[in-house]
Amino acid sequence: MTSETSPPKKIERSVRIIPGGKPHPGSRWLDEHIAELPIGEWSASDGERLVAHSPSIYDLYEQLERDEVPMLAVAIMYNSKEATV
Repeated sequence: MTSETSPPKKIERSVRIIPGGKPHPGSRWLDEHIAELPIGEWSASDGERLVAHSPSIYDLYEQLERDEVPMLAVAIMYNSKEATV
């Protein structure tokens, strides 16, 4: 028996909210620097810099783990197209 599933939706931007209802600093950094981020890749920021990027979310997670960057310390975004500023 097979079940049909729809393909995953592409996420162009997402905002991580921290306690108090404010956007995570990494989300703000990613939004401000979107024109500089690699197209077709996942990017992670801690609010001060680009911490890691990769076309594979799994490779990005591995980079963060290898560099001992806690997941709660970063915001992650997929850049699916060139930004218009």
